[in-house]
Amino acid sequence: MKVALALALFLTLASPAVVKDPVVVAPTIQTLLAGLPAYDTLEEAGVHAIARAYKCSHVYECGGAIAQRPDGKFVVGPVYSSYEGDSLEIHHRVPPDWTLVADFHTHPCLPQHHDVPYFSPPDLISAISSHVIAFMGDTCTGNVHMFVPGKDAPDNEQPPNDPGVYLTQGRIVGHITVDGIDVEPNTGM
Repeated sequence: MKVALALALFLTLASPAVVKDPVVVAPTIQTLLAGLPAYDTLEEAGVHAIARAYKCSHVYECGGAIAQRPDGKFVVGPVYSSYEGDSLEIHHRVPPDWTLVADFHTHPCLPQHHDVPYFSPPDLISAISSHVIAFMGDTCTGNVHMFVPGKDAPDNEQPPNDPGVYLTQGRIVGHITVDGIDVEPNTGM
């Protein structure tokens, strides 16, 4: 309950519609935000984020943002879904004095419809244009991929089923446990 309340406040603080009175609100909110799990490395936060996003859905993409607190620790924000199997709107809101450093999302194990282990063109465009690192979880294998704009090439390989398209898998920085099942609904009965 404490973590859920802190996650709700994470979003509330990041919302431009909230009035922030540091005398009245800050001590309670800062205490709750300090209760969120924090990680020493961005990669550790990214793997934890993908594990949480995997629990959200095996059919829809799920994801969110990762912020860095003023003390240097990394915190994973709430997990969202746009209820689509091949796209996701990620909210890049973080509390005041925190820095947006990355976003994360899953690719459902639907290999018939997209190249699961590759960052899609919209994934890459979002990371490059937002100047944030992207984490992607391949829910077929459990691999956690990381793409760093300006460091990793966005077009270094051609997926086997997409002639003429060049994408990247980024770098694998971790692994989560997945069931590997193709969860596409069977509607042909």
